[in-house]
Amino acid sequence: LKAYAFKAFRPWQRVNQFPRTWELTRKDALAHNLNRMREIHGDRSFSFMPLCFVLPKEREALAEAMRKRQRTWIVKPAGSACGRGIYLATKLSQMPEMKEGNWIVSEYIDRPLLIDGFKFDLRIYVAVTSFHPLRIYVHEEGLCRLASRQYSNDPSLVRDRFIHLTNYSINKKNKEVAINANTLDQNDPEESSSTKLSFSKLKEKLSLLGVNCNQLWKDIDDVIIKTLISIEEKVTPAVQQFVSHRNVCFQMFGFDILVDDQHNPWLMEVNFSPSLNTDTALDHRVKSQVLSDVFNLAKIQPMKGGWKEMGGKSPYSTEVAMDPHAPERFDMTRHLRKKERMKITADERVVREALEEGRRAGGFRRAFPSPRAPEYLQFFISQRPLNNRLIGKVLEQELVNRQRQADLDNLLPSPDRLSRKTRRRRRGGGGEGRQ
Repeated sequence: LKAYAFKAFRPWQRVNQFPRTWELTRKDALAHNLNRMREIHGDRSFSFMPLCFVLPKEREALAEAMRKRQRTWIVKPAGSACGRGIYLATKLSQMPEMKEGNWIVSEYIDRPLLIDGFKFDLRIYVAVTSFHPLRIYVHEEGLCRLASRQYSNDPSLVRDRFIHLTNYSINKKNKEVAINANTLDQNDPEESSSTKLSFSKLKEKLSLLGVNCNQLWKDIDDVIIKTLISIEEKVTPAVQQFVSHRNVCFQMFGFDILVDDQHNPWLMEVNFSPSLNTDTALDHRVKSQVLSDVFNLAKIQPMKGGWKEMGGKSPYSTEVAMDPHAPERFDMTRHLRKKERMKITADERVVREALEEGRRAGGFRRAFPSPRAPEYLQFFISQRPLNNRLIGKVLEQELVNRQRQADLDNLLPSPDRLSRKTRRRRRGGGGEGRQ
């Protein structure tokens, strides 16, 4: 959508897009934004994206880097998707010419973590419900996508896309691979594709490899949060300028993450509109759950009775769109008395809505704000009071939850006391009150 189109949306309508999020999903813009953050904050905080160059603009810098290090590089068209146009190169002469448009050239991660000898990456489903204040959710399920030939860094095999690329759209063309597309009703969806795994199955395999999955997913959250913060300074002003009603926009992104043999996550790219095709039973199970959860998160409700209850009018017609009572259905304070509602400030209303949102997240987990949120405030170019206010409320809620848990633990018998009672009973000594 063009930025000005957002002005037309009414308070009860929803659109799966924020203005200017192409800053994240165009490969050249993503590289520019993360390189800028790396310059400001250093490699220690923003080293999760491989060294990359935008051609033709940075061709000389690339040539200098290639002279200094003999590496393999991965070349991608700046605006492509589904693996189109991607190839590996080792020489400057193999790079695209000036007339061929914008390309991204990145250092190739040549020591990836392998599963059964195959390279893999992760498609992480991330939902953003607001940029001001920033609210990020990460889904517990996703897809692990495997290459269809066993990994090798043999230079003679550098052009074998079935070894080096994990895109499903590429690997399904490998005739060596069995991909059972028509198996939506089979008992085990994991068996419907030899090039995909669910995250639950993936974690089982990673645990056998000695990977600390909890720590890995914390590191992945860190990558996602910092990447979204890198464009917050550009998206938030655009939202304030073009979006008339704060709850109109939400967006689901597909973050592609590669894990190396030291268990470090690397950001490959961010997808503007992750594929929801269900070629396999596993796709159907994972994506239908993600889609259902993102609709609940965005408060998109199915219409009861369809169009008949609206007199046969299309839900997109002017008459329906101008329904004066529609906004009331989305007022999170409507259960309060009128006097109480009048006392609530706009910021307080936003904080209440944000906290209520987490209760309908389903398989989504709120990654930001979280108890770790204060660590990330240093990366915001502009310090926004509403972010700070929501983070404060989340920290306050966390303290209350911990206190409740501590009180509950104190009410329960301690393990030592339980074990002493059990030993007495087993000896026939009975319990308290035995005569």
